[in-house]
Amino acid sequence: MYYQRDFQVILKGNSKYLRVISESPPSTDYFRVYGGVDHWNDCPSEDFSFDSIYFEKENDPELIWQISHELLSLLNGALKLFNYNFREFSIYRIYHFDKQLIFMESTSLIGLLGKPDIAGFDVKEEKKKAFQTSQVIGILALATDNEDVYMLLKYLSFEGGWSNYYKLMETVESCSAKHDIKMKIDKEERRRFANTANNFSLSGFSSRHGFKQIVKENKTPMMSVEEAHCYVTELCKQYISLKYKEYF
Repeated sequence: MYYQRDFQVILKGNSKYLRVISESPPSTDYFRVYGGVDHWNDCPSEDFSFDSIYFEKENDPELIWQISHELLSLLNGALKLFNYNFREFSIYRIYHFDKQLIFMESTSLIGLLGKPDIAGFDVKEEKKKAFQTSQVIGILALATDNEDVYMLLKYLSFEGGWSNYYKLMETVESCSAKHDIKMKIDKEERRRFANTANNFSLSGFSSRHGFKQIVKENKTPMMSVEEAHCYVTELCKQYISLKYKEYF
């Protein structure tokens, strides 16, 4: 039988953030971060790892790698909800006990990890623990079995830019309409966002309008990419907090 804590996924990235998570009780089995201590020299270290309930009962090295890639993608997406300049985490190595698993690239497949099929695992209670650790880890936990949150984090995990940000806005609007979530939308900011996004899209190109005419007609102030990130991530956070208000 293989267990969650038989595996160790060593991370590369901002150790300050990982230290905050590792020292914020209670830890959650959705994404358990640990490390930060050099026991040999009895001092702090910059080395952090994670394991997950999704490793439980699994013995296929490729599956362990793909689960790890997927969880890290969701973590990076959740972190970008709160920080435009966030530098993504990556996997350094994975160990099963003392044996290093051969590196495998992400297959970039899209699909929910789903609710852990583990006897005695209380999904709702574990998600509450995840939110007590941090909003980032809590939102990651939500994304494992909720398609709407999953899609938001996946778009955020991709490279930032107008195309993905526009798709992100459309996803929030579609999900809020589907679930009858009453969102507070700043119409002027949305117009600024859509106007600028369309200017960066070839689909908006038309030979019927010359450059001078476009300039004369387009009086809406432009929005920077960083402002666009702020606009769409605030929409995402508003949607998640309204749809899953029992955790906020």
